[in-house]
Amino acid sequence: MAARKMEQIAFAELQRLRHSETDCRKLRADLDRCHDRLERAKVTIEALQTEIMRRPLRIPRFDEDIPF
Repeated sequence: MAARKMEQIAFAELQRLRHSETDCRKLRADLDRCHDRLERAKVTIEALQTEIMRRPLRIPRFDEDIPF
């Protein structure tokens, strides 16, 4: 009887580890996707910064509405 109980415990632990491994793989895939999105965002920000620096600075006159 004790052997059967130990076998059930071992099987349950094996199942738990398999689920943990699957969860880890999913989390790793999520992390990789987030990293890719972050890298694309950095490129976009750099392009926007470059575009902003190319534009001349225009200071509105005191009687103009400032667009926000």
